[in-house]
Amino acid sequence: MLFERRLDGYEELHLHAPTAFVADCAGEVDERALAYAFDILGTHYPALRGQIHPDALGYLLTVPRGRRADFRVVADTGEYPRNVARAWNARKSLATLVLARGVEHSRVALYVEHAIGDGRNMYALLTTLFRLYKAIVRGTQTTVTHPARLPQPPLSMLANRAQLDRRAFVCGPSGAPTPGLPTLHRRRILLSDKETSGLRKLARTRGITVYTLLCGVLLGTQRDHMAHSPLPVTMRVWPVVDLRERVRPPVGATETTNFASAAELNLRVPAEHDRIALGRAVGTRLERAIAEGRPQLRMAGLGAEDAPPAHSLAAAIISNLGVVEDLPEPAGLDVTDVQIWPYGWRMPYPMYMMHTYRGRLSIEAVFRTDVFAESTVADLVHAATADVHTLISPHETVGNRS
Repeated sequence: MLFERRLDGYEELHLHAPTAFVADCAGEVDERALAYAFDILGTHYPALRGQIHPDALGYLLTVPRGRRADFRVVADTGEYPRNVARAWNARKSLATLVLARGVEHSRVALYVEHAIGDGRNMYALLTTLFRLYKAIVRGTQTTVTHPARLPQPPLSMLANRAQLDRRAFVCGPSGAPTPGLPTLHRRRILLSDKETSGLRKLARTRGITVYTLLCGVLLGTQRDHMAHSPLPVTMRVWPVVDLRERVRPPVGATETTNFASAAELNLRVPAEHDRIALGRAVGTRLERAIAEGRPQLRMAGLGAEDAPPAHSLAAAIISNLGVVEDLPEPAGLDVTDVQIWPYGWRMPYPMYMMHTYRGRLSIEAVFRTDVFAESTVADLVHAATADVHTLISPHETVGNRS
């Protein structure tokens, strides 16, 4: 069966930006069983086996008959690998599964083109992959179903569910980003379960969410590094809002490709400021934006309609995948951690992604190397970590950075 449809404008804005969802595993991973599970996953979700080609009308997503998604086995170096992303070409492949073998640990990394999947979509795919793998290892019969079509385009899905005129949506500039990925600094703040619990308790006591509290920390850290400007600075933040549960009926994780929108908020931040107060301001503005339907109505490219901030530290995009379910495990395999490795970030300001796995909150941070010096990145991450530490308890040592 041949699957084919056009990308809509919102999918085009996410083209040429692979992201890897990575499972750190203790125990033996059965290579053949994992490859078979990935083949079945590609049958369930044919976009993983697809290719995207530009033509006179835009971009065409096709799944050639008999095509299989890429599966590779490599040695685990323990580092943030770039080889898969460096050679990324949406005309050839939209998904790659990499099994990186170590001495006692292995990593399973599912790379997906962002045009065909956002964070909720990708984690659902990773969960399904491990569920299939567990069934195969246990010898359970696995049924292969053949879907009737590719996932629906997000703008059409939103128009249908929200009963809106599709022409009301703004998609930013026409055309997709050009191929070629910038080199990124990637850093990670990983809290212990005790520290994560403490952060939740603090947020609950102060009447805000963990997400908005951390927005205050991250924006405040960036503001502190603009010490040359003693006057209040207008900072721009794009909190990412998943629209799946905000329409009726709700949209499933893989019913469409991308269904998260960024609400653009502008805040005046003085040189002397309180992290919690700043986080509360983000939360108030975000609730107002959601009440006004701005994330649903815009579906816009980040900063597409406005001039960029004058300073690369005066803006940030901050997302939160939330608490993600434990990945299924067959006997003898322990998925100890889940990481997110982004590769396609093109904006000249930082991006932060949060998620919580097995009670431990993780903040993944990426910075373009042509915009931020490594020393600046190290200072920002160290300061943000220290802020979290101070907020939780002056007597504990906060997580680790990698």
